[in-house]
Amino acid sequence: MATGAGFKLPAWRSLSPEQEKIVTLPYDEDYVVKGSPGTGKTVMAVYRAATISQREDCTVDILVYNRPLMMYMKEALKGDKTFEKVNVCTYHTWIKDFYKQNLYKDPPMIDKYEPDWARILYEVQKIPNRIPHVIIDEAQDFPIDLMKVIKYVAKHITCFIDPNQAIVPGKTQVADALIAMAVECPYTLKRNYRNTKAIAELSRLYWNGEGKFAEPDPRNPGTKPCMVKCVDFDDQLNTMCSYIRDNLALNIGVLTNGKSLKNVYGHLSDELEGEIDVQVFKTQSKITNLDFSKKGVKIFSYGTMKGLEFDLVLVMRWEGMVSTGSREADNNRAYVAITRASDDLKIMYYNKRSVNGNADIMPPIVKNESLCSWYS
Repeated sequence: MATGAGFKLPAWRSLSPEQEKIVTLPYDEDYVVKGSPGTGKTVMAVYRAATISQREDCTVDILVYNRPLMMYMKEALKGDKTFEKVNVCTYHTWIKDFYKQNLYKDPPMIDKYEPDWARILYEVQKIPNRIPHVIIDEAQDFPIDLMKVIKYVAKHITCFIDPNQAIVPGKTQVADALIAMAVECPYTLKRNYRNTKAIAELSRLYWNGEGKFAEPDPRNPGTKPCMVKCVDFDDQLNTMCSYIRDNLALNIGVLTNGKSLKNVYGHLSDELEGEIDVQVFKTQSKITNLDFSKKGVKIFSYGTMKGLEFDLVLVMRWEGMVSTGSREADNNRAYVAITRASDDLKIMYYNKRSVNGNADIMPPIVKNESLCSWYS
């Protein structure tokens, strides 16, 4: 689905039987759909929302975890009347708008970014079933209490989830979602439509082993991901510029630690000025809007990369990924980072040893070095 101009929604006729089945599930029931990267969860969420909105003549909300994914999806839907009653928003925006429209006030908050879910759960019980249908994409990083709130206020919910992509410690598991929504078992997606076989095999090193690994198309082997040794930070930046110049027609994603975003953006935008568009997303700053209609380079932290897809992904210093404090979440971030690449993946590193205080994600690649091409 990645293209030179960003995200492009595939045509309905190109949906697989597996995907079409999920889109057309009965609209008067709740569902949990479990799927790995590349299985098309976002595509199914969008088409299911459109189908329900047309059938029921209502607006259907799709809730997403962060602004980059929201902007990514909105760009794909822009100008198509099929999706005119599909509203994509972050869950923070959704709960705020819901309160203003139904309770005529702001939702109670514990602090600036954390809603008081206990109070909200109490207050929304006064206004049940106000919304026909809500669809949740990437639910694994949603607060479980939010899902309980939605269960009260929406007649029906479709929830797309992948626990292996939970990049924040202590968030929602499939079992939690099933209990919150009173659903007995999830639908499980089995085919990876995004990654080449070579990229998928590398990602398998960080798969948590839950359920069935979504296999890629064996007819799309691809080239091995590259592990590129760099001397220091400046060497990384210069190496990335070379790769970008060799692939100016592609949709390129750069992944790095949040604290490095400003420096990476400054260097790449200056060095590549006039050659290719360079954009960055940084939370809690003025740099919060991206134009996914433009081809070029887009820079994200590991905490904001969820749901996105690029032809080429450049990952900065693998062994330098800052730890979340949870080994499981660290492995999940490695898994998500790798699977953002549809066709080509370049991972920078300084050495093959783990670094104290950072995510311990280098050993699996070192032990399975044949899965990559190594360059000094």
